[in-house]
Amino acid sequence: MTEADSKNIDNAKVTLFLRQLSSSKKKIDERKKAKQGLLKQIKRVRNISLPKKKKIILEREIKELELKINELIGTERKLFTQQQQELFFSKVLEQRISALEEKINEFLSYRKERKKKIEELEQKIKKKK
Repeated sequence: MTEADSKNIDNAKVTLFLRQLSSSKKKIDERKKAKQGLLKQIKRVRNISLPKKKKIILEREIKELELKINELIGTERKLFTQQQQELFFSKVLEQRISALEEKINEFLSYRKERKKKIEELEQKIKKKK
């Protein structure tokens, strides 16, 4: 990376990108953890055989399973809300980028026209000499 390239990097954008990346990783980890807890609890319930175990044990495991399912649902709702917020934020950023691209294109067009006029004036000056 050259010095000019490093000057063009916007630290705020890099920071924002890294935060979004970290947030996404955290969400994935939370989902995995919730899913593993649910699978573990389901496995426990499957391993209980009714004739050998007391019905109380089964009821306790089922209640625990319900708690895990409710945790999972709560986590998914929370993640869905965060995704909606990020989607909104992303759309806002896209709009801002589009506006900036428009301004840049206008500036480049203006700059090109100005350069053309300067060259024409220079040509006229050379002809007069």
